[in-house]
Amino acid sequence: MPITLSSEEKEMIVLGLTMRKNFIETGDPLISAQDVEKLKRTDIPIKALSTSQMQLIINTERLISKIFQV
Repeated sequence: MPITLSSEEKEMIVLGLTMRKNFIETGDPLISAQDVEKLKRTDIPIKALSTSQMQLIINTERLISKIFQV
């Protein structure tokens, strides 16, 4: 059964997924690995991820894209 989400609900879900992804990548829910690289922040380590973690990041990014398409 399909459900309908408001824009605010979608944003809340995406925020939670993004924070989870960031935490996996850097240990900080507020900054992604891409942000660390763009800002040249050497004080925030980018974690070496296992294959399963890398796949989780990819799947999370796909899910975020799907949520925005609906």
